[in-house]
Amino acid sequence: MDPPGGDGPIARWFSLYVRDHPATDPLLNVFEADLSVLPPLLVQSGTEDVPLPETRRFVDHARGQGLDVRFDLYPVSTHVFHLFWSFLPEAADALEQVAGFLRTDENGSVAEAG
Repeated sequence: MDPPGGDGPIARWFSLYVRDHPATDPLLNVFEADLSVLPPLLVQSGTEDVPLPETRRFVDHARGQGLDVRFDLYPVSTHVFHLFWSFLPEAADALEQVAGFLRTDENGSVAEAG
């Protein structure tokens, strides 16, 4: 997200969403939220994705709160590129990475299927 009061595309959409509600409410603004209680995160983005600057900012913010964050970048320009797994090799790879991440336990070992 752009910082509240910014003039980027994300800030404009954010202002339409929140209307008169305080933009600093942690329920609306991840940069105001306590993220320290979250489990390890996997964040994936395309290198040409429009919200990439905000994604990088989120990753830095989460790491700053002590979270274990894995940040993967793929050479694609499409937002939510995972939807194109059937014909975009990067999307298929990203989904494989998600599956592996979900199978990994807190010690970095592959968890047994239940």
